[in-house]
Amino acid sequence: MIKIDQEFQAYIPPLSNEEVYSLETSLICEGCRDALVVWKEEGILLDGHHRKAICEQHNIDYNTVEISLPDRDSALVWMIDNQLARRNLPFLTRTELVRSKRELLERRAIDRHGTRVDLPDIRENFPESERGRVRAELGKEVGVSGRTYEAYETVLDKGVPELIESVRVGKLGASTAAEVAMLPQEEQSELCALDGKAALIEAARQRKARRQPHVLISQSNSNEWYTPHQYISAAREVMGSIDLDPASSKIPQMTVEAETFYSKDDDGLLHEWRGNIWLNPPWGQVTADFIAKLSQEMEAGRVGQAIVLVNAHATDTKWFSPLWYGLLCFTNHRINYHMTGNDPDSGSTHGSVFIYFGPNRKRFIELFSKWGTIVERVLDDNQE
Repeated sequence: MIKIDQEFQAYIPPLSNEEVYSLETSLICEGCRDALVVWKEEGILLDGHHRKAICEQHNIDYNTVEISLPDRDSALVWMIDNQLARRNLPFLTRTELVRSKRELLERRAIDRHGTRVDLPDIRENFPESERGRVRAELGKEVGVSGRTYEAYETVLDKGVPELIESVRVGKLGASTAAEVAMLPQEEQSELCALDGKAALIEAARQRKARRQPHVLISQSNSNEWYTPHQYISAAREVMGSIDLDPASSKIPQMTVEAETFYSKDDDGLLHEWRGNIWLNPPWGQVTADFIAKLSQEMEAGRVGQAIVLVNAHATDTKWFSPLWYGLLCFTNHRINYHMTGNDPDSGSTHGSVFIYFGPNRKRFIELFSKWGTIVERVLDDNQE
């Protein structure tokens, strides 16, 4: 007789109504083609809980296979690995499973050796280099970057149930949700009660802005400079997402919300760039290095889209030359940057230019033309 263990069953993510209907229809029409997996030593069901219930409800025959495992924790780890490998689960659910697996592995270390052998706690006072490595490994198992994994953990640790569910169903992204999770619980619940994803995100950003109102967009030699969020929002809408911000820090990610970002300490020039890129390179001699790096990554086919923001008075420099091959928006105003702390808004002394590379040129024109003139380089027959 197959045993249903409540602790084991708790590790099986529930099916949506659509998934239940699809599975039930498949089993009725085609029978149970996949065998249920049972832990040989204890007779406990490890895989096939939903199939077993539906088959018994409709008198459908099913087969079983047995696997041998040394103890309960080993069996639970097997279950988690099986779920991660077989099911198209939401990333938040995958994070929960990976966290549970990590706890089980730590518990097994205690049992086997009689002493506590802790796995690195990436949320405590642990060297950043090691935290980043562990975080990246856990994120890889979930299928996201290390930073996104950390955001999901923040949601699970600090978020109210409504916020967690909003993330699970895709109403709110990991980065924004992690910031919302830092708000008082009453505010979290109020935000989650808003009707519609766009309204929730906008309200969350407004509340974050009241607490930390500036977003890093550029740097001078002596100050960090910040810009209103509408430019970042437009860039995200053009590209669909921002996968990498290679010249950034933690503060701007409250609005940029890149899947991955590199700070000055990380040195974005040392890493591969992939996906959709938001690039506002630091001003000075290194500007040329970042533009050259972008060109190399686009030529290598690793970058699908990119939006670059630089000073408009640099068009005569050598490093600017590759940017002429993009779609350029020269601003018709001076972006009213902000500065850190309580400093007043800065009056910029020059214009700026946004440069887009990618297939969504029409969308870039639609969104950015309100801020300036769109320019495209015309090549004659003698130019490549």
